[in-house]
Amino acid sequence: MTPALKEYRVRDVKRNPKNPGGGKRYDELELLHLHKSLKQRQWMPIIVKEPEMYVLDGNRRLAAAQLGGIDTLSGIPVMHELTPAEINRLIAQLDIRHQPFSEIARGKLWLAIREENGWTNVQLAEDLGVSASLLTKVFGNVENPEEIQQMVEDGGLSLRDGYYLSRIEDVTERLRLAHEIAAGKVKAESVAGLVRKQKTPDNNATPPVRVSRITCPLPSGVTVTISGHELSLDDAIKAAGELLKEMKKARQENLDGKTFSAVCARKAKTERGVP
Repeated sequence: MTPALKEYRVRDVKRNPKNPGGGKRYDELELLHLHKSLKQRQWMPIIVKEPEMYVLDGNRRLAAAQLGGIDTLSGIPVMHELTPAEINRLIAQLDIRHQPFSEIARGKLWLAIREENGWTNVQLAEDLGVSASLLTKVFGNVENPEEIQQMVEDGGLSLRDGYYLSRIEDVTERLRLAHEIAAGKVKAESVAGLVRKQKTPDNNATPPVRVSRITCPLPSGVTVTISGHELSLDDAIKAAGELLKEMKKARQENLDGKTFSAVCARKAKTERGVP
């Protein structure tokens, strides 16, 4: 749950010199546009470290407010220094409450949180308090080409439209359909039908080759081996992705390679019900 909001006098808070964006100079024209926007609506609270009264997130908004005419900013007080990952999680909760972000910006933020914590979609959904199906739609939009993302941003396509399009394998066809949907020439339901048809197995298709081991020597001199029962290349890709997430999480916890290997072995035994 996000902390309660409070009002801060602009003259009482300062930009954070420790923050990568806290001490830099901002584009004047950009600040003028933001200043005008803030006077109309303060759409996102700043995050303030107390008692020092410096801004952990929202330095650009503070700089814009300092141009004059804005006396107070809504903010959230925190009593300890937050890591970038903690700030992202707090910003995500604020966005869920106030809905200031676009669909694509929200998706990129949620994706960053998932990667920072090495979570699955289900774990991320539990942390954010949203449905896993919503995450699937949001992340599908982030996978689309920028042209389609922009159409979602501009309202020409819905989040649902963008998700269906992201399931079309051929990117050229995806772009064509996006313009057809935006122009009202094709219904989103038709695209959903194409997706379902695409997923229908072709009985005449050649079955994937399955092996017990896939060994990949890399130019760096490292050899990666994935073994299992009747592995296809897709199985190996999925396994490698899961392993990468676990390794990133282990690195954040400062585990060494030997400890990480032991943790993985123990976790695998537990999930298989092996004593």
